[in-house]
Amino acid sequence: MYNVDEVVLNVKKYLKKMMYIVNNNASFALPNVRIVSKNKIDDIMCCVEAAFPPEYRQYIQKFGTVGLKSNTYMARINTTIKNKFFLSSNVYAVKHRELESLISGFVSALRSDLERISEYIK
Repeated sequence: MYNVDEVVLNVKKYLKKMMYIVNNNASFALPNVRIVSKNKIDDIMCCVEAAFPPEYRQYIQKFGTVGLKSNTYMARINTTIKNKFFLSSNVYAVKHRELESLISGFVSALRSDLERISEYIK
């Protein structure tokens, strides 16, 4: 059994690191887009996904993603950060303003989804 607050805190920690990387380690910045190393983004996204408890993954395998707002937000976050940059395949063109709003929505949706899954498990 997992603690909802711990899981949310760990995920928020990794998402905060991602925002730091996007805002401060971008190789090039435009008004709405930051050009960030693909390896850095992929590494931090791997950490975010690993922070989900096994029960969350089991719930998705058993029932699918229907009704999970956090999964919808995660898909939108992936499309926001994993835009190929036309000059190089080693970087992503990250829409950083959109990413900030998606992260805040994702965290609140994750908390409610984890609470619902924990109630289902009991």
